[in-house]
Amino acid sequence: MPTCSPDTTGEPDSFYSRKYNAYPDKLLGLDLIPRAILAEEANFYKTQETLKGIPLDPRHTYTKADWELWTAASSNDATLIQNLIDEVYNYANSSTSATPFPDLYDTIVQSTSFSARPVMGGAFAPLTLTLPLVQQP
Repeated sequence: MPTCSPDTTGEPDSFYSRKYNAYPDKLLGLDLIPRAILAEEANFYKTQETLKGIPLDPRHTYTKADWELWTAASSNDATLIQNLIDEVYNYANSSTSATPFPDLYDTIVQSTSFSARPVMGGAFAPLTLTLPLVQQP
């Protein structure tokens, strides 16, 4: 399991958080985050999944739809990518909320927050990696 050093974060070794910001690294082809780290995280994330997403960290069962899909876009693990997309779909398809699609929701109970915010542009992150590069004239 990926861990954070307690002497630098103040959190216990079992603490984790989502590396949603690996997406720009992949999009731009910078390769700043080693593939081995991404593979280790993908394996760990698969142990944390619920039917509606991966909690952001162990403090609560909340997740963010944009972070779910940024995580999917940053991964090279086809199973994790599909699982994350399916989990966000499962939430959207089963929500009884009358509010616009939220970016923050609980992965266990039907509660939502932060509806219709621009961060939901992150939902298109996986799609951006399938588009051809545009060459400047």
